[in-house]
Amino acid sequence: MRVAIVCPYALDRHGGVQDQALRLRDQLRKAGYGVHLIGPGESDGTWTSVGGTTNVESNDAVAPVCLEPGAIQRVREAIGDVDVVHIHEPLLPLVGPASWIGSTTPTVGTFHAEPAIFVRAIYKFGGPLLSRLLEGVDVLTAVSSEAAGAVTGFAPDLEIVPNAVDVSLFAPQERFSHRVAFVGRDDPRKGLDELLDAWTRVRTMVPDAELVVVGAARGVRVEGVTFEGSVSDRRKREVLASSSIYCAPNTGNESFGITLIEGMAAGCAVVATDLPAFLAVAGGAADHVPVGDSRALADTLVSLLKDPAHARSRGASGRARAAAFDWSRVLPRWVAVYERAIERAAGRIGR
Repeated sequence: MRVAIVCPYALDRHGGVQDQALRLRDQLRKAGYGVHLIGPGESDGTWTSVGGTTNVESNDAVAPVCLEPGAIQRVREAIGDVDVVHIHEPLLPLVGPASWIGSTTPTVGTFHAEPAIFVRAIYKFGGPLLSRLLEGVDVLTAVSSEAAGAVTGFAPDLEIVPNAVDVSLFAPQERFSHRVAFVGRDDPRKGLDELLDAWTRVRTMVPDAELVVVGAARGVRVEGVTFEGSVSDRRKREVLASSSIYCAPNTGNESFGITLIEGMAAGCAVVATDLPAFLAVAGGAADHVPVGDSRALADTLVSLLKDPAHARSRGASGRARAAAFDWSRVLPRWVAVYERAIERAAGRIGR
């Protein structure tokens, strides 16, 4: 089987959708499938670029997408002769729709995002038109119930296939430490400000507590906090392996929680806000606190830092939970989706 994976977000920038597209490509290749990855950005030679990007603010974050008119033709040329096209965020301009509108190639579309308010309005009023357009996509999927919920009005028959990680790459910490890890961009919805507000109380109760921030870099000095900024995947795993707690203080607009899975895979006790997506991913394997409640966040962190046995128990529960999201379980589901898309396309084209 030959698969083209299309990502509308800049593949030379960090992001959850980009990460999944890259990992899916790698996993499919390991399984013996022919795969090429397509998206905007400056390519390192391992994927095909279809143009530059523009930063668009949405959902308390910045989305690097391609708005160059020439990208439409470049996407279609890059896809070429394949058995199936897998488009992440099929409605995201311009790369998403260019991958499937008017195409006869079997297609799979995956919705990842918890949409912004204005996007939900478009979905609501444009639902009938979108429903007719999406008849050209043979199988529609979503990474979670939250991602599916926003589009069920015009895409009711979605299959949920979750994001995945390679659990074997994450080694549980060998000893208990007073280190807490945070992984995420410095976007407001990632909750770093809320965590830093809580950190003063944490340090008062646990003076040697250490917070390592991966992904965000700030030119300020905060007692007990190290900002590492953008790091390699290996360094991220090293930080998680040396941490006893992973904290996800996100404030909203989250449809999954891949960093929670990574924290759990590393054997960290996870403290996360009570967002529906986080509750679904971590379940009872994490300690959840109300969104925006810095005091509750601090108290939960302190409780775990002061009780190593309980923290280790939570970490073991999390690692067991993470196994459900390992690529060994998720990849066969994608292959089955691709096969189903090929079958449906044959019927669609034959009509």
